[in-house]
Amino acid sequence: MTKRLDNSDIVEAGNFLERELLITMPTTYQRKYAPLWSTDPNYISISGILDRHVGDIEAEIIEEVGKAGVYVDGSDDIPIVSTSITTEKFRINSFAVGIQYSLFELDAQRVSGRNVQLRKQNAAMRALRQREHESLVFGDSKYDYRGLLNDKNVPTIASSFDFNTATWKEMIDFFTEHLTAVEDTNNLTTGIGWIELTNKLHRKISTTYQNGDSGVSVAEAIMKTYGVANGGTLQGFKKINEVRPDLLEEAKVHAAGSDLERIVFLPVDVDAVDRLASIPMFLPPERKGAFYETIFILSTTETMVHYPASLRYVDVAKVN
Repeated sequence: MTKRLDNSDIVEAGNFLERELLITMPTTYQRKYAPLWSTDPNYISISGILDRHVGDIEAEIIEEVGKAGVYVDGSDDIPIVSTSITTEKFRINSFAVGIQYSLFELDAQRVSGRNVQLRKQNAAMRALRQREHESLVFGDSKYDYRGLLNDKNVPTIASSFDFNTATWKEMIDFFTEHLTAVEDTNNLTTGIGWIELTNKLHRKISTTYQNGDSGVSVAEAIMKTYGVANGGTLQGFKKINEVRPDLLEEAKVHAAGSDLERIVFLPVDVDAVDRLASIPMFLPPERKGAFYETIFILSTTETMVHYPASLRYVDVAKVN
C-alpha cells in the first residue's frame, strides 16, 4: 500500500528541489575600491627601480648663472659664469603586510577548487598598494615624508574665491589666473598638464554654462584656451577623492575644521614629479604549528618634486 505524503514529506521534497534548482552565478562579487591614481605616470612618473638595500636617495641640482657683457677691444672686464652643484635628499618608505593560512584551509581549498590562498595574496598586495598610495599622496607627518598634495616647497595659495556663488566668467578668470601664473613664473618653459580637483567642483565647472543652461561650460572654455588640442599643455581635469576637506584634515594637510578643498595644478613635464619604486617581494612561507605565514614587502621613495615652481596648490572653500 502506498504511503500518503504528509506535510513534512512535502516540505522536505520542496527543500530538495530548491537545492537541486539552485544556480550559482559565474561571477564572484567583491568590494570595489577607488582607483590608486598615484601609480599613473601622468601624475607621478617612475624614473627607476629602487634597490631595497639603499638608504636615502640624493638628487643633484645644478645651478648655472651667467650673463655676457659687451666686449670692447682691450677690456679685461669680462663677466664670469657661475656653476654650482647641490644635492637634495629624499626618504625611502618600506611597507609590509602578512597573510596566514592553515593546513585545514589548504585541504578545503583543494576540495572546493577555490584558491583562497591566491585571494589572500591579492588582498595583501592591495593593502601594500593602498598604503603606498597614501604615502605618495599625503606623505607622513610622523616620519616627515613628503607627499604630492602637501610638499612645503610648492607655492600654496589661500584663496577667498567661492565656487558656490561665482559666475561663469569669474570661474574662467580664476583658472586663467593660476594657469598663467605658473607659466609666467617659469618663463614659459613649462605649463600645467593636469588639474586635480574634487568630484563636486568638477561637476560645478562642467555644468555651469555661458548662457544659463546652454552654451560652453567653464571646463570646455578652459580646454579651448589651454588644452593640448589648441596648442596648450593642459590635458584635462582629474577628479580625485584626496583633495576633499575631510580627507585633507584627516591627513593633517589642513587643520581640523578648516573645511577647505585643494585644487592641484600639476606640470606637464614627467620629470618634474617622480619616484623610484621597488619590485614587490615576498618572503618564503614560514610554518608555525598548523599555520603558514608569508610576509609581503614593498618600497618606494617619497614623492620627489624637483621643480616646485611648476606646481601650484590653491585652497578654496568647500563646494556644495
